[in-house]
Amino acid sequence: MRFEGIKTHHLTDLDEEGLKNLATSWGPFQLMGYKAIQLDLNVIDLRDDEVAAETGVAWIKKEYGQFLNKGKFKDAFHYHNTGERFPLSGRSRTHDPYYVSNGIKFMKYFEGRK
Repeated sequence: MRFEGIKTHHLTDLDEEGLKNLATSWGPFQLMGYKAIQLDLNVIDLRDDEVAAETGVAWIKKEYGQFLNKGKFKDAFHYHNTGERFPLSGRSRTHDPYYVSNGIKFMKYFEGRK
């Protein structure tokens, strides 16, 4: 099982609010608070619009930019939500089963608004 670099010592001194902050998504890209650990930030940094935008873009580029560059948007949306590319079975593993299809739908909508 993988824990994205989170170790026990990262959690030891956190109170309930601190744990909630790690389990909450922040900023324009809705990065989970626990991503701050691997990004060497504090969760509060993800609440700052400018830092969150810059950090989010850098994280996306590093984590799944290859899917975006190749136009593999189903894989990109699924990776953003689950950390895995879209399953070959064709069944999404996202909490919201429409997360990927809604993302594609919104891309098409905003493409037409240029």
